[in-house]
Amino acid sequence: TENSSIIHSFVGDFFNDITLAMILRE
Repeated sequence: TENSSIIHSFVGDFFNDITLAMILRE
């Protein structure tokens, strides 16, 4: 469904931001 896709995309971006933050923090 479209809702599922939107949620998946949002979670993916959120996880991406956290990963980037952890890498930059090193």
